[in-house]
Amino acid sequence: MVKKTVAALALQDRILRLSVIPYGARILVGVSGGIDSTALLHLLFDLRHELALDIVVAHYDHALRKGSARDRVFVENMARELGLEYAWERNKARPPDGVSIEEFAREKRFDFFLRTAHSLKAAAVVLGHTQDDLAETVLMRLFRGASLAGLRSILYSRRITGVVFLRPMLEFNRRELEGLLRARRIPHVEDASNASDLFLRNRIRRSLLPYIAKNYAPAIKKKLAEMAILAAFDHEYIESEFMKKLPGVLRKASKGVVLSRQRYAALTPAFQYRVWREALRRIGAALEFENIDALVKAVSGPAGVRLSLKNNLVLELEGADILLYKNK
Repeated sequence: MVKKTVAALALQDRILRLSVIPYGARILVGVSGGIDSTALLHLLFDLRHELALDIVVAHYDHALRKGSARDRVFVENMARELGLEYAWERNKARPPDGVSIEEFAREKRFDFFLRTAHSLKAAAVVLGHTQDDLAETVLMRLFRGASLAGLRSILYSRRITGVVFLRPMLEFNRRELEGLLRARRIPHVEDASNASDLFLRNRIRRSLLPYIAKNYAPAIKKKLAEMAILAAFDHEYIESEFMKKLPGVLRKASKGVVLSRQRYAALTPAFQYRVWREALRRIGAALEFENIDALVKAVSGPAGVRLSLKNNLVLELEGADILLYKNK
C-alpha cells in the first residue's frame, strides 16, 4: 500500500466523521478514472481494514466519445493492481430525441450502479462528487428554477430500492484531491468532454464560477455548497412536518385526487403549495410553478365550479371537497 500522506489522513478523517459508510459493508465504488473518483477509491482502499470494507470497483462506459474504452481499461488495471473486484458495462444505446446527452448518460449510469449493487448484494454505492460538483449543480438548478428541494442538489446519502447511494466527499474540493493524487503519484485520466463548452455544467465550471470568484466572491464554491447543505436540513424538517398533515388533506379518487377544502384552508401557504405538488405528482402531471400557482388561486371559488387548467388539468369544487384530475 502507498504510504499515507498528511492530506490523505486528513481526508480519511473527514470520511470517518461523516459516518455514512456502514461498517463491514460490501460497497460498490463508482470510478470513471478521473481525479475525484480515483482519489475516492484510493482513500477507501486505505480505510478498508478500519471499516472492514469489501470494495468492488464499478465503471460504466458511456461509449459516447472517443477514448471511453481507454478509460475503462485504465480503471480495470487500477482495480487489478489494488486486488479489487471489478464490474463494468458498456452502453449500447443512443439518447432518444428530446433527451440531452448529460441526462441520458446520468440515467444510464445510475441504472447500471443500481442493478450491479443488487446483483452483487452491495449495501451501498459510493460516488466521488465533490464541493465543486455541488456548487455547479446549485447554479444549474437556479438557472432552471428550483424549489427548496431542488436547491439541495446533491445529497450525502439517499436510499433507493434497498441500496444506499453515498457521496462522502461533498466537503472536499477538486484541488485538494488533485494535490492528493499528485503527492502520492497516483495517475488518473482526463475526460475530453470536460473541456467542451457544449454542456452547461462545463461552461459553469470553466467560465462562470472562475469569473464570479475573481470579480465578486472568492469563496463562491464553498458558499454555494453550504447553501445546498442548509437547504437539505431545512427541507428534511419541513417535509417531515408536512407528511404528518398530508393524509388528512389529500386522498386518492377514482379519476384523480381529492382534497378536503376545510383542512386545506387551515394549512400555511408553504404547506398548501406542497399539497398541490404532491397532488400533481400522484396524477402524473408536470410539477410546474405555473400549474401550482393556478391551483392555489383557483380553490377560492364557490362550490360547483369546474375549471380547465393548463396541461389538461381539471379542477372541480364539490362542496367540502376539491377534485383534481387530468382530462384524457
